Amino acid sequence: MTCSSKRALASTVLNPALLKKSLQRLTFGLLTGSLLLSNAAFAETITPAQVDGVYVFGDSLVDTGNIYQISSQQQPLSPPYYQGRFSNGPLWVEDLLANLSISLSPSTLGGTDFAVGGATTGQLGVLLQIRKFLTSAPTITPNTLYFVTAGGNDFLNNASLNPKIPVNNLVTAVSSLYAYGARNVVVTNLPDLGKIPEVNSDPQESAALSAVTIEFNRKLKKALAELEVKRPGLNVIWIDTYSLLNSIMANPTPYGITNIKDACVEGTYTEPTTPCENPDQYLFWDTVHPTRATGQVFANFAYQRIFGNRP
Repeated sequence: MTCSSKRALASTVLNPALLKKSLQRLTFGLLTGSLLLSNAAFAETITPAQVDGVYVFGDSLVDTGNIYQISSQQQPLSPPYYQGRFSNGPLWVEDLLANLSISLSPSTLGGTDFAVGGATTGQLGVLLQIRKFLTSAPTITPNTLYFVTAGGNDFLNNASLNPKIPVNNLVTAVSSLYAYGARNVVVTNLPDLGKIPEVNSDPQESAALSAVTIEFNRKLKKALAELEVKRPGLNVIWIDTYSLLNSIMANPTPYGITNIKDACVEGTYTEPTTPCENPDQYLFWDTVHPTRATGQVFANFAYQRIFGNRP
């Protein structure tokens, strides 16, 4: 399976001009004490009891079935993919919300998850999702929790893209939510895109994506910190997936992970190969997405980052 063949798959369902190469490719990692320090610019937390609603925007890392419904349940093929998720089980955000007794379902089925596999940050991606959300006349309170996870597809479609473009898009996304009453917004940065199986065997492409990941994360964190100052009451909850991925790859053994480089399942999203026998020992489910086991590690970290304690 080549990089280009899997990336082109998104254009069969989404806009071919902007989403022509890939569904979202990201992964997650491990909580360490030093990771908490990296979030110092975003120090506020909320309590689980305060949360009275949840909305999700982004790409395939948090798409619980929208692209599956849009594609007439053809991608990702389930099984081996889990019920329209780009993994072998529930997604990290579902595991996190289960601790709040909140279930998440796709907006195409009347739910509150507006994320779409393959989405970029732009006008036909996250910004479009938010426009659709706002035009649906949602009930918004200060205690509603919002998740925004995107950016990887922007660079996997174009590694030379100026990071300011997706950064500005995400700042616009958070600002739009704030203008309609949102106050608690969870934003994930990008893990090292150069380490995903789809590109990690290509030194040139891997290096380019690693470099742009660092620059994007730096600019996004700075821009969101500045936005908090300008928007009274805004609480951006920063999830440092970059440090998480690096941590778990540096020391995967405590988490039962033995393979941090290869994909458990290959092929395309409509014609996947037979999965490996031990997916819980793999960091990556396919060439671009994490396994459910990896997602559970991230869910626990994100819960602690949001609420200040472990579930």
